[in-house]
Amino acid sequence: MPARVLQQGIEAMQRGSRSEGARLIRIAVKDPALGGDLRCIGLIWLAEVAADAAERQRLLQQALAADPASADARTRLARAMTSGLPAGESPAATPPASPQPAPAAPPAASGRQLNLAEHIASIVGGPVGAGTAFFVSADGLLATSRSVIGARDRVTAELHDGRSLTAQVVRSFPEFDLALLRSEARPPFVMTPVPEAQVPEEAALFVFHYTGDALSGAQRPTRRLLAVHWIPTTFRSLQDAGGGPIFDARGLLAGMITRNTSQTSDYLYGLHIHAIRACVERLQSENGGARRAYCPDCGAASVAAGMGYFYCEACGATLAAAAQVARYPAPQAAAMYDPGTDRCVQCASASGIFQGRCLRCGAAQA
Repeated sequence: MPARVLQQGIEAMQRGSRSEGARLIRIAVKDPALGGDLRCIGLIWLAEVAADAAERQRLLQQALAADPASADARTRLARAMTSGLPAGESPAATPPASPQPAPAAPPAASGRQLNLAEHIASIVGGPVGAGTAFFVSADGLLATSRSVIGARDRVTAELHDGRSLTAQVVRSFPEFDLALLRSEARPPFVMTPVPEAQVPEEAALFVFHYTGDALSGAQRPTRRLLAVHWIPTTFRSLQDAGGGPIFDARGLLAGMITRNTSQTSDYLYGLHIHAIRACVERLQSENGGARRAYCPDCGAASVAAGMGYFYCEACGATLAAAAQVARYPAPQAAAMYDPGTDRCVQCASASGIFQGRCLRCGAAQA
């Protein structure tokens, strides 16, 4: 029985016979008759006595694949990917049928223990499939990629504890591929950001998905002149639509992975956490003034929407609340709309141009 062999291997490790215990556990986990949950436990034990970090991460990824519902495997993988475990560290004595919860990730700079699962969410209901989001404020503000939510004004956030909540999009910044969402959930604390304004060249980076998958890569040196908020990376593909947090080797939050690539390569770019925090501060300052509401077309916090008018003053689009109602001239709203000077070549809108396309009709500009 493979379960019995697994038990013997764990008992041998608990007695200090690591080589014999590892040999028995390897025999057990290779047996197709062993259940996924027990295979996960065996792989966790092997990972904790692995000789190097790369092997440890590989075994933990196999453990999570064997039992995707295992919070133990997920948090251990998060810990290993963010800072690495000391070689030879062994887990607490645990019977194979009911493993103890994994220790939290290494202390953040704040001195608190980081359990990554409590800080991220899965975003579903967007136009390009499920993505990842993570908390960026103590009051429950989530950051994800604008491409994950598209022109939606609300999506579903699925949390590690099984809750499925409606997340309201409150602001997005297309120029940063960033969207900020609010839900009823709250993080235990705000993750500690990197202090540096730029990620050092070739610094190790780790991207996390809500599924528990983790990717390792690095900052990619480039000759291109980039705005300071962009992080060139060696990542080429993701397991979801993006929006996952990026950590450095110290376990500090460096930013958010996006789906953005250059015109000459398929390497992905990250958005620096300092830019995200600046956008959060901008949202907070906007909330301190006139009443506003979100415009899904351009991402602005629209004063016109907050006052019940029909069109966004930032892009000219019909606001979501006005889409299904009979609209009529509102002279009192005229002061909100500046005709501007740059008009779309297709629809003549003064809504604005972003990345060469009209924010109102989407037409490419000559």
